Amino acid sequence: MRVRRSAATFAASTTTLGTPSIDDLGSRLAGLSLSLPADILPSSDSDSDGESVYVLRNRRVTSSGSRPVQSQPAKSGSVFCSGTNKHGKRCGNRTLQGQFCRYHCNTSLVPRIESEALAKAQLGWLQTETWNKLAGLLNQPIDAADGEGFIYVAYLEGEEIPPDELHIKFGRSVDVSRRLTEWQARCPSCKRVCILSMRAQQCHKRLERMMLLVLQDLAANHAYRIPAFPENEPPKRAVGCDGCPLTKPANEVCKDCGVTHIEQFKFDFSLPHEDGKSKDEIQSYIELFCGLLRHHLDCRPAEELRIRRKSMS
Repeated sequence: MRVRRSAATFAASTTTLGTPSIDDLGSRLAGLSLSLPADILPSSDSDSDGESVYVLRNRRVTSSGSRPVQSQPAKSGSVFCSGTNKHGKRCGNRTLQGQFCRYHCNTSLVPRIESEALAKAQLGWLQTETWNKLAGLLNQPIDAADGEGFIYVAYLEGEEIPPDELHIKFGRSVDVSRRLTEWQARCPSCKRVCILSMRAQQCHKRLERMMLLVLQDLAANHAYRIPAFPENEPPKRAVGCDGCPLTKPANEVCKDCGVTHIEQFKFDFSLPHEDGKSKDEIQSYIELFCGLLRHHLDCRPAEELRIRRKSMS
């Protein structure tokens, strides 16, 4: 016999993990506000431990209708939709493009993120497409093939890099020191200084994909130039010379190896300081956000984050 659960019971039962302690991470952002944004409010429900369930309003998954999901033949390159139906089960539709099928691609049908730690990262500045992809990755089940590894952040130093620009390299590896040494040998014109090395117990490949999505959006649409960042709304999409919106910044071909490095991002701070955030604030925000995502996937205490600084020659 099927039992229909009330909305309150379902919301309380879908809390993915308890609220982690992020005091150490929060102290790194003295210049940034980490209060909950207006559209993220505590629900009236609570879990068995008495902790509030945080729900992202107006971005909650709803069913496309009362019709049953019909099985579809698998197509080459197709994947299951990352949306969730009203019963809390993954959508059975397949899609060839993106994370969601046509029933779940609307902004109001994005999977909700019920994590206070992620809410504190202030994600309202993300473009709709980026938010949809990020939410889809966060709500995917754990993949046993995506195991332990390291993710790292390094900034580039060189004579050709203007002082008012910040160039960041993000990647993953099982051996960060060896990986950065290989980069230095292949592209010697810029020195890569490791500012963050973090061990992920699981899903380190997915963590890299999520961080690349966020950094791509941040670098392409310049949300960091808005004084209210990271509490601001999504900025107007940057446009190219042909007037079309840019989905990512134009990457230059490396003069050393002749390859376009898609994992390197440029942030321009040529505007006055009062018009946006500084280099140190953006760097701290990236470190915090990466730590929160890692903790969301890894379920390890935030106090175990190991952040070290060293120069790779």
